[in-house]
Amino acid sequence: LIGPLSFLCKGIHKLQLISPERHLRWQYKTRREMLRFSHSFSEYCRGSKVAILLSVLFTFIFLLSLFSFPALLMWGLGYDVNYLISLGLLVVTTFIMYFAPTPGASGISEGVFGSFFSDILAKNHLLLVTFSWRFLTIYLGMLLGLFILQRYLVNSAKTQGIQ
Repeated sequence: LIGPLSFLCKGIHKLQLISPERHLRWQYKTRREMLRFSHSFSEYCRGSKVAILLSVLFTFIFLLSLFSFPALLMWGLGYDVNYLISLGLLVVTTFIMYFAPTPGASGISEGVFGSFFSDILAKNHLLLVTFSWRFLTIYLGMLLGLFILQRYLVNSAKTQGIQ
């Protein structure tokens, strides 16, 4: 990836969108990060074959469970939905989210989800399923993480004698 990224940086510089100093900085940083990634990935590949297999298996289980939420929500509302179609629509939605030009794909994921599932769900259930899907897959984890972080910081401060 170093070659294409260097070419991209060079193109941005030739279009005079960045200064020569920023161009050099971007070249350095992108190459450094690609070399770090390459080193880390080769270290991962040299690891235990069982650990690699388990990491792939658990990633698959995690993504399958994550992408299953809309189907479960729709079944809970009494819809007869094809599980594989729901799963495929969520895979495409997630793919689109990765290229959304907003932080965290805010709004875009809900819009794409709504457009994909509008033919399957009644209008009054579309908003409910969209909100529930985002809440269960994103916001609930964030809230739990904030609570756990706050507890960790309080306990850490107590053990260090900070008040």
